[in-house]
Amino acid sequence: MLTGQQEDFVVAFTNPDAPTFKDKKLSNVAAGYKSVNVNPLKSKLVRRQVETSLERVRKELRKRGVTEGRLAEVLGRGLDAERTELVTFQGKITDAVKVPDFHAQHKFLETGLEVFEAKPKSGESTTNVAVVLHVPQQPLSIEGWEAKHGAKKIVDVTVEPVKAP
Repeated sequence: MLTGQQEDFVVAFTNPDAPTFKDKKLSNVAAGYKSVNVNPLKSKLVRRQVETSLERVRKELRKRGVTEGRLAEVLGRGLDAERTELVTFQGKITDAVKVPDFHAQHKFLETGLEVFEAKPKSGESTTNVAVVLHVPQQPLSIEGWEAKHGAKKIVDVTVEPVKAP
Protein backbone atom coordinates (compact mmCIF):
# COMPACT_ATOMS: atom_id res chain seq x y z
CA MET A 1 0.00 0.00 0.00
CA LEU A 2 1.37 3.44 -0.97
CA THR A 3 1.47 6.38 1.40
CA GLY A 4 -0.43 9.54 0.49
CA GLN A 5 2.79 11.26 -0.54
CA GLN A 6 3.82 8.31 -2.71
CA GLU A 7 0.40 8.34 -4.41
CA ASP A 8 0.74 12.09 -5.02
CA PHE A 9 4.20 11.48 -6.48
CA VAL A 10 2.87 8.78 -8.84
CA VAL A 11 0.03 11.05 -10.03
CA ALA A 12 2.40 13.99 -10.63
CA PHE A 13 5.08 11.85 -12.29
CA THR A 14 2.70 10.02 -14.66
CA ASN A 15 0.34 12.85 -15.70
CA PRO A 16 1.30 13.72 -19.31
CA ASP A 17 -0.60 17.03 -19.08
CA ALA A 18 1.38 18.26 -16.06
CA PRO A 19 4.78 19.99 -16.08
CA THR A 20 5.84 17.36 -13.54
CA PHE A 21 5.49 14.52 -16.10
CA LYS A 22 8.50 12.19 -15.78
CA ASP A 23 10.38 14.83 -13.75
CA LYS A 24 11.43 13.40 -10.37
CA LYS A 25 12.32 16.72 -8.74
CA LEU A 26 9.13 18.55 -9.77
CA SER A 27 7.05 15.50 -8.83
CA ASN A 28 8.72 15.47 -5.39
CA VAL A 29 7.75 19.11 -4.85
CA ALA A 30 4.18 18.46 -6.05
CA ALA A 31 3.90 15.50 -3.67
CA GLY A 32 5.01 17.63 -0.74
CA TYR A 33 8.42 16.09 -0.09
CA LYS A 34 10.69 18.49 1.78
CA SER A 35 13.73 17.59 -0.33
CA VAL A 36 13.89 17.32 -4.10
CA ASN A 37 16.60 14.70 -3.59
CA VAL A 38 14.18 12.15 -2.10
CA ASN A 39 13.75 9.30 -4.58
CA PRO A 40 10.35 7.61 -4.19
CA LEU A 41 11.22 5.48 -7.24
CA LYS A 42 13.56 3.44 -5.02
CA SER A 43 10.46 1.74 -3.68
CA LYS A 44 9.49 -1.29 -5.80
CA LEU A 45 5.84 -0.60 -5.04
CA VAL A 46 6.11 2.99 -6.31
CA ARG A 47 8.01 1.87 -9.44
CA ARG A 48 5.34 -0.75 -10.15
CA GLN A 49 2.58 1.84 -9.74
CA VAL A 50 4.43 4.30 -12.02
CA GLU A 51 4.82 1.61 -14.71
CA THR A 52 1.13 0.69 -14.43
CA SER A 53 0.12 4.34 -14.80
CA LEU A 54 2.47 4.93 -17.73
CA GLU A 55 1.18 1.78 -19.43
CA ARG A 56 -2.37 3.18 -19.15
CA VAL A 57 -1.16 6.37 -20.85
CA ARG A 58 0.51 4.32 -23.62
CA LYS A 59 -2.66 2.26 -24.18
CA GLU A 60 -4.77 5.42 -24.41
CA LEU A 61 -2.34 6.90 -26.94
CA ARG A 62 -2.43 3.70 -29.03
CA LYS A 63 -6.26 3.77 -28.93
CA ARG A 64 -6.09 7.28 -30.38
CA GLY A 65 -3.74 6.13 -33.15
CA VAL A 66 -0.51 7.41 -31.63
CA THR A 67 1.77 4.40 -32.12
CA GLU A 68 5.55 4.14 -32.05
CA GLY A 69 5.52 3.71 -35.84
CA ARG A 70 3.44 6.82 -36.38
CA LEU A 71 5.64 8.84 -34.03
CA ALA A 72 8.75 7.69 -35.87
CA GLU A 73 7.17 8.58 -39.24
CA VAL A 74 6.14 12.09 -38.14
CA LEU A 75 9.49 12.70 -36.44
CA GLY A 76 11.27 11.57 -39.60
CA ARG A 77 9.30 14.01 -41.73
CA GLY A 78 10.01 16.78 -39.22
CA LEU A 79 13.74 16.15 -39.43
CA ASP A 80 13.44 17.09 -43.13
CA ALA A 81 11.30 20.20 -42.46
CA GLU A 82 11.55 22.98 -45.02
CA ARG A 83 10.29 26.53 -45.31
CA THR A 84 9.71 28.71 -48.34
CA GLU A 85 11.88 31.79 -48.93
CA LEU A 86 10.82 34.43 -51.43
CA VAL A 87 13.46 35.78 -53.82
CA THR A 88 13.03 39.43 -54.77
CA PHE A 89 14.61 41.55 -57.46
CA GLN A 90 14.06 45.30 -57.60
CA GLY A 91 11.25 44.99 -55.08
CA LYS A 92 9.37 42.28 -56.97
CA ILE A 93 9.08 38.61 -56.04
CA THR A 94 10.89 36.64 -58.71
CA ASP A 95 10.97 33.16 -57.22
CA ALA A 96 10.12 31.00 -54.24
CA VAL A 97 12.68 28.46 -53.06
CA LYS A 98 12.50 25.77 -50.41
CA VAL A 99 15.26 25.84 -47.80
CA PRO A 100 15.83 23.67 -44.72
CA ASP A 101 13.95 24.91 -41.64
CA PHE A 102 16.69 24.31 -39.09
CA HIS A 103 14.63 25.63 -36.17
CA ALA A 104 11.80 23.16 -36.85
CA GLN A 105 14.27 20.33 -37.50
CA HIS A 106 15.95 21.03 -34.16
CA LYS A 107 12.59 20.94 -32.33
CA PHE A 108 11.75 17.58 -33.95
CA LEU A 109 15.21 16.25 -33.05
CA GLU A 110 14.80 17.33 -29.40
CA THR A 111 11.33 15.78 -29.24
CA GLY A 112 12.54 12.57 -30.88
CA LEU A 113 15.41 12.22 -28.44
CA GLU A 114 12.99 12.69 -25.54
CA VAL A 115 10.42 10.24 -26.93
CA PHE A 116 13.02 7.54 -27.54
CA GLU A 117 14.77 8.39 -24.26
CA ALA A 118 18.05 8.94 -26.11
CA LYS A 119 18.69 12.44 -24.77
CA PRO A 120 21.84 12.50 -22.62
CA LYS A 121 21.12 12.75 -18.91
CA SER A 122 22.78 15.56 -16.98
CA GLY A 123 26.26 14.52 -15.98
CA GLU A 124 26.72 12.16 -18.95
CA SER A 125 29.73 12.76 -21.14
CA THR A 126 28.87 14.48 -24.41
CA THR A 127 30.80 16.11 -27.25
CA ASN A 128 30.04 19.71 -28.23
CA VAL A 129 30.06 20.59 -31.91
CA ALA A 130 29.51 24.00 -33.46
CA VAL A 131 28.93 25.03 -37.06
CA VAL A 132 30.20 28.51 -37.89
CA LEU A 133 28.66 30.18 -40.92
CA HIS A 134 30.51 33.17 -42.34
CA VAL A 135 27.90 35.58 -43.66
CA PRO A 136 28.79 38.98 -45.20
CA GLN A 137 27.83 41.91 -42.99
CA GLN A 138 26.42 43.86 -45.92
CA PRO A 139 24.10 41.91 -48.22
CA LEU A 140 24.94 42.23 -51.90
CA SER A 141 22.46 43.10 -54.62
CA ILE A 142 21.97 40.43 -57.27
CA GLU A 143 24.15 42.48 -59.65
CA GLY A 144 26.85 42.87 -56.98
CA TRP A 145 26.77 39.18 -56.19
CA GLU A 146 27.01 38.22 -59.86
CA ALA A 147 29.91 40.63 -60.41
CA LYS A 148 31.77 39.40 -57.35
CA HIS A 149 31.19 35.69 -57.95
CA GLY A 150 30.74 35.40 -61.71
CA ALA A 151 27.12 34.20 -61.27
CA LYS A 152 28.29 31.06 -59.51
CA LYS A 153 26.54 29.93 -56.35
CA ILE A 154 29.07 29.86 -53.53
CA VAL A 155 28.45 28.60 -50.03
CA ASP A 156 31.21 29.37 -47.54
CA VAL A 157 30.94 27.02 -44.56
CA THR A 158 33.74 26.51 -42.05
CA VAL A 159 33.58 23.90 -39.29
CA GLU A 160 35.66 24.69 -36.25
CA PRO A 161 36.03 22.41 -33.21
CA VAL A 162 34.73 23.77 -29.91
CA LYS A 163 36.55 23.00 -26.68
CA ALA A 164 34.47 21.27 -24.06
CA PRO A 165 33.70 23.46 -21.03
